[in-house]
Amino acid sequence: SSRAMSSSSSPSLPACGLVPVDTPKEKPRIALTSVHAKVEILNFCNRTVLTQKFTNFGAKAIEVKYVFPIESDAAVCGFEARINGKAVKGIVQGKKEAKKTYDDAVKNKQVAALLEKKADTENTFVCHVGNLLPKESCQIKITYVSELDSEGPSVRFVLPTLVSNGHIPWDGTTVNKKKPEPQVPILTQQQMARMSDQQLMDYMMKQSEAQARADEERRRQKAKEEEEEEAKYINRADASEIDYELTIVADVQMTSEITRVAASSKHTLKTVYDKPNRKIVKLTTGTKLDKDFVMLIDQSDPYVTRGQIEEFDANGGSFKDPTLKKKETDSKKEKEEQEKGGSEASHVVQVSFNREFVEPDTDMFCEIVFLVDVSGSMAGQRIKNTKETLQIFLNSLPTNCLFNVVAFSHRHDMLFASAKPYNNESLAQAQLFVENLKASGGTQIYRPLREILTSKPIEGYPRQVFLLTDGEVGDTDRIVRMAGENAVSTRIFSFGIGRGASLPLCKGLARKSRGMFEMIVDSDKITEQVMRIITSALQPPLCNAVVDWGGSVKALHNVENKEKQSKSASFQVPSCPPPIYPGRQFIYATNVRVSNAEGGAAKNAITIASSHNKEEEKLVLDLSGVKPHRGTLLHVLAAKSRIRELEERAPKPLSKQQRDEIRALGLRFNLASSETSFVAVLEKEEDANAGARSETPTDRTEQHVVPVVGGGGGAPMP
Repeated sequence: SSRAMSSSSSPSLPACGLVPVDTPKEKPRIALTSVHAKVEILNFCNRTVLTQKFTNFGAKAIEVKYVFPIESDAAVCGFEARINGKAVKGIVQGKKEAKKTYDDAVKNKQVAALLEKKADTENTFVCHVGNLLPKESCQIKITYVSELDSEGPSVRFVLPTLVSNGHIPWDGTTVNKKKPEPQVPILTQQQMARMSDQQLMDYMMKQSEAQARADEERRRQKAKEEEEEEAKYINRADASEIDYELTIVADVQMTSEITRVAASSKHTLKTVYDKPNRKIVKLTTGTKLDKDFVMLIDQSDPYVTRGQIEEFDANGGSFKDPTLKKKETDSKKEKEEQEKGGSEASHVVQVSFNREFVEPDTDMFCEIVFLVDVSGSMAGQRIKNTKETLQIFLNSLPTNCLFNVVAFSHRHDMLFASAKPYNNESLAQAQLFVENLKASGGTQIYRPLREILTSKPIEGYPRQVFLLTDGEVGDTDRIVRMAGENAVSTRIFSFGIGRGASLPLCKGLARKSRGMFEMIVDSDKITEQVMRIITSALQPPLCNAVVDWGGSVKALHNVENKEKQSKSASFQVPSCPPPIYPGRQFIYATNVRVSNAEGGAAKNAITIASSHNKEEEKLVLDLSGVKPHRGTLLHVLAAKSRIRELEERAPKPLSKQQRDEIRALGLRFNLASSETSFVAVLEKEEDANAGARSETPTDRTEQHVVPVVGGGGGAPMP
């Protein structure tokens, strides 16, 4: 995969299932009783409709909160709740309006559900469901879209184990633990100003040692908890105390011939529809999702840059059941729409790249920065392993690169003031710098990483950062968000050293910046893992890509143009394409002009100009022979990508115009975002249990949350 991945063993899995926010006096009795996933794959894009059914087996009414984690490449675009047999479809409203609609419904004793993006976490949505009565069931259906990863020549889809872990009952052991704090008192600037130089030095050393002890104690406590949770998870996962129903159906469509659709060894697929360019497969019955469901799709020509066009069709488009005969009214309606030719604003074009991995380019032009954790917890074998790892890196750098080494703890030190050319002299300086590294102090990564990311990129030298850390930081979300904001100029490859290393930090940084991560728990495998990262990092990219959409797309409006928000406006996303590395990457444009056959190829030609190791390259895609398919998938993905570009990479705070654009796209394409949420309310006249619900106490009797579990791979994680 061109994106974040890890081939090493996964860290311990945290608890999963229904875990209360506050530990209740008695065991909660809510369980997941069924899971159904409908998967639609078009070339390298995916829409998944996930349906989960929960039942309250307890004697008390409960207001449930369901946490919905989702990978950075995905977006929620549909939400529905079915309560007591009645379906309430979520509608997208502005964030404040949706929250008010939900609060008013709960206050009015109505069943309501709210799905919103949490402001303080990356890609986490929370679904609130109010007033779920005893013996009552609630079915949540969430639709999300994503761009799929590649695994060599294969397209890779993953449905994580997380989606069926709700059947494992909570065992009542959750407690809130306070993080250890340094015991050395914090002095004011005035107090420190009255100290002698020696007193100040002694104070700083004590502070550093105390912070290091606190960090180490926190890591030991975390490692202990993870070991306990892993054992508890394994024991509970094998004991099917509550059975559940599981079905997965995947409709796969490719431009070229599909040569294979296969699942991982644990799962077996049955093909129910088989054509050269379309296959529908089902997971065989009786299978438990105790491991990630991984599906690999092969096609006849995987390493081809493709262009595809979508004409907007909200009625299923190309994913309609091929075994059903069309009704006469449907055929007539389709014919009328085709005669109209569709609105120009209803077309989207997508260019997808899947460059093949090659041998590492030892002459590659790039900037490489090593960001090394030398906090107190790295003392002993960890700092020794880190030095060995760095020496392997330093001796494997490409001859034309610029490089630097930055060591950080509670402060940071740089080998060079700015990156220097790689030669015998600079290599010797770096080797001496690394050999003299000592572990002490706390873990403060934000400032040195910010200094690296915000420095001006050197033209023609794409920047790559190699992070080596064993630590857990308190501001992971802010750090990961910063990596996303600078992903156009910098990729991050992260190494988590030891069992206490933060998976959310290492994985989040890599995913947001299109890098990779490795969790190093076995020192014997360090060289192997380092070389795997080097092979990926030294793949020659296409830089400074500029797309000339020719006559196929209207002139693109300036980002600040208010017309951008109108239905007839066009935009390219990403507006400034990042370096294109091996693996899957995409560029979208809206408002495509679809020319007829008489228009000729020139009208539908897309030209992509870029540079490869400072040599100019040009690629021309002819869309004249590309038949537009009908649907909504590319429209939603293009809107999602534009929203993500604004949320993550635009200067903060966002302007009112940018917030309005996010809101407009969210409302138009049914997307949950930082400015929009899904809300669903069951009207009282449709609720058979409205009377019983009105008799429940006004105060919430219990609150529950479905927590997340660390899953594998590159698929969205509902």
